[in-house]
Amino acid sequence: YVNAKLLNCVNDKMDDELYEIVSLGAFQELDEKTLEFSLNQTEKEFALSFMKGKMRQILNNILEEEVKLEKNRVASHFDEKEPSILSEFAKSGKLLSEIYSYQQVTDKCLDEMKSHYPENYFYHPESTVDKKYGRKICSTFIQSPGVKDKIAQEVSKKWEENKKLAESYLDDFFAEEVEDCNDDYPRTLGSAYMRNSRMRKICIEEAYNFAINYAMEEWQDHKHYEYFSDKERELGDYLYRQSGSKIQRALK
Repeated sequence: YVNAKLLNCVNDKMDDELYEIVSLGAFQELDEKTLEFSLNQTEKEFALSFMKGKMRQILNNILEEEVKLEKNRVASHFDEKEPSILSEFAKSGKLLSEIYSYQQVTDKCLDEMKSHYPENYFYHPESTVDKKYGRKICSTFIQSPGVKDKIAQEVSKKWEENKKLAESYLDDFFAEEVEDCNDDYPRTLGSAYMRNSRMRKICIEEAYNFAINYAMEEWQDHKHYEYFSDKERELGDYLYRQSGSKIQRALK
């Protein structure tokens, strides 16, 4: 296989080398005289132009043939290796540990796939190999029935853990705010208790809204946020739905 760098090198040096060729002269000894034969400037320019065209055509033909050969070679490589790669992924279990999202599994799979790529390929960028072959094999693995169900279960489990984590942030902050509300509006105020009770209720309700914002901010800073960032609104709704029961308990 011809390395693309080699062809580029030939292209870079071609003009100078061809110019030296057309500039060469021939010598002949005749009757003790040395006769020199060489092209005049017009002939040199014509010969140089002609030779450049032919050389570029030859190089392009070589390149096209090499690209075609490499394309077939890379395709054959993955056709041959795919069954063993899928078997290795299934047995190792590495791709199914600590799962937080389908995208995470895909990224891990593509990293593992690189060790199964051909040793040499010059005309396929790695991004093309990823897209055409790596992602195809990873998709086949991820979509296989047992694996797909396992990923769904693990992602759901991790999401529930993240929801509970955010809820714990909320509970801790809300508890502190409720204490402040109880200090500001204590129950033991005699005849002023009814107005005081109403203000305490308002304070606690506002505290819960602050607690939601705090919990969301803390969750966004957590290392697993990137896996569930698309569920931010769902989490906010989940925390808001807890407001009735949590506020009622705080008012007792």
